[in-house]
Amino acid sequence: YSEVDPRDQQVLQDFAANFIDTSDEHGVSRCIGRFAALAALVGNPDALGKLPLGQQSSDADLRNGLVLYVAKDEPLFRGGQAHGGLQKVNVPDALHKFCDQVLPDVAASIEAWHGSSDEVERGRALRGLCVAAKQARTIFITDRYWRKRFIELVLLSLLVVPGTHAAALDVDHIIDEWPVASGTSRAIQLIFPSAQVSHRKGRDCGFSSVRWAVARG
Repeated sequence: YSEVDPRDQQVLQDFAANFIDTSDEHGVSRCIGRFAALAALVGNPDALGKLPLGQQSSDADLRNGLVLYVAKDEPLFRGGQAHGGLQKVNVPDALHKFCDQVLPDVAASIEAWHGSSDEVERGRALRGLCVAAKQARTIFITDRYWRKRFIELVLLSLLVVPGTHAAALDVDHIIDEWPVASGTSRAIQLIFPSAQVSHRKGRDCGFSSVRWAVARG
């Protein structure tokens, strides 16, 4: 993973756009949350493309698909090894546990952020997303990098949903929880050419943080 190259984010965002059904808002939120959790964990588009990630697939369908996939002699994790402590064989049960215990809060936070134009409500929703991400870390036995990737994949995937807008202060609300990598800031700039970014250090880990605003008008 290279912080100065946004291709990882662009590939995964394009991948998400192929299976998101924007006619079902609640289904979109669950679909994005589930996808972001698994994509942040495995980081392997080839593996993700062979799994039932669409909204028409249930959590049980995805778990069963993962069980069949991990039984094969094919790489699940990008680079062949997870960045956390979760073994390949345990991924299906871990994702199922995430869907059961954490995904409802993730989906509620996504819907609250996407559906509100009020700065306070949007900030509360994004902080709720961070809280849920912290809870998921114990399930996936992973580190702060997973949490950063999870949140950025949620937000980048949401940008493909019609009606999504990025408010100027959104990232400021969670800047200490979600240090944004420079590759992500470049991806955002490709999507929003008028975006302006300024770097600062987040306290949560060693990645550069970004404050970004989309020009109005």
